[in-house]
Amino acid sequence: MISSGSIYEHYSGNTLCVNQDVFPVININASTVRQWVVRNNVIKLRNRGNGRSGLIKWESIEPKLRDKIKKTFGDPYQKENVDSFLNRLENDDEAAIFFAKAGLSPSKEYQHYTHSI
Repeated sequence: MISSGSIYEHYSGNTLCVNQDVFPVININASTVRQWVVRNNVIKLRNRGNGRSGLIKWESIEPKLRDKIKKTFGDPYQKENVDSFLNRLENDDEAAIFFAKAGLSPSKEYQHYTHSI
């Protein structure tokens, strides 16, 4: 289980990282991850503690494991695109007032909202 933070995170602005807590979810022991860090098989950019999650550099993880993480949690680059798109959306207060006055049910309002985008 992911103890804190999100699955994917950018460290120092532009380095894509994965939360170290994803490894037990995909059946890899924490001790194995520690050995990888000691042997420089993966690059650990931030230690866990004080409410922070430990971060492993995405590009340092071998491709098979990255694929397994993608299957379990989704593609980080795809998620990044969706998040940046959603951040650009703005609520239209006038439309909300119009639909409230029109007496549409929330499901119909959602349908009209999604079709207008």
